[in-house]
Amino acid sequence: MLEKMKSIWGSIKADSVDTYRRIKIVLIAIAAILLAIEYKKIKEAILIYMGNRLIKNTKKESYELQTQVNTLNNQANQMVKEAKELPSQEKPVDANWYKGEK
Repeated sequence: MLEKMKSIWGSIKADSVDTYRRIKIVLIAIAAILLAIEYKKIKEAILIYMGNRLIKNTKKESYELQTQVNTLNNQANQMVKEAKELPSQEKPVDANWYKGEK
C-alpha cells in the first residue's frame, strides 16, 4: 500500500512539474503579447513620469537661481548707491598735489 502511494505521489509530482513547464511557457507568451499591445501606453506613462520629474527639478533649480539673482541685484544696487556717494567724499586738489599729503 505504501509503495503504491509513493508511486502515485511520484507520478503526481512529475505531472505537476511538466504542467508547470507548459503553463510557464504559455504565461510568458501571454505576457509578451500583452506587453507588445500595451507598449505604447507604458512608454507614454514612463515619458510623462520622467517629464514631470524634470519639471519639478527645473522649478527647484529656477527658484534657487532666481534667489541668487535677487541677492546679486541687491548687492549691485548697494554698490551703485555707494558709488554715487563717493564724489561727496573727494578732497579738492591743490597746487601741491604731487608732494603728498601734509
